Amino acid sequence: MVRILFFGTADISKPFLERLIVDKHTVLCITKPDKPADRGQKIKIPAVKLLSQQFSIPFIQVEQWTPEILDEIRAFEPDLGIAVAFGKILPENVFNLPKFGTVNIHFSLLPKFRGAAPVQYALLKGESETGVTVFYVEKELDTGPILVRQSLEIDKMDNLKTLFEKLVPLGLEAMAET
Repeated sequence: MVRILFFGTADISKPFLERLIVDKHTVLCITKPDKPADRGQKIKIPAVKLLSQQFSIPFIQVEQWTPEILDEIRAFEPDLGIAVAFGKILPENVFNLPKFGTVNIHFSLLPKFRGAAPVQYALLKGESETGVTVFYVEKELDTGPILVRQSLEIDKMDNLKTLFEKLVPLGLEAMAET
């Protein structure tokens, strides 16, 4: 199996980590720290951290890329990095650590809607089509070589929830193809 360095924080990242676990890959999960959220400022634990704990997957919560964290990642000897809604820009010394580099699963048809909130922008702009793009992470945001791109139509009745419900399975297919 492949040794995968998985970068994810948002709830939308969870199904991707689940697939890697089901497919029996060896995974080291990188996520952001627990933090206060919403009106009550209750501590929110990233979904991928909870899933990692549930399946005894090692994880690292990163605020800063310290030498100790980089050493821990190197010791894991990752073959591939996969980023899905991590929420931080990966520095070059991190995305280049895996033997075969790091790919990002992005919820738009790049180069359209780079950066955060691509699904929201597709809806706000009245797009008729969107999709998922898997590409190699490079220094510039969402600009690396594209490996897989899959599209789908946006229905006039779609909202953020329904569109993500369509995009996640498409993203899982794209990840498997990659």
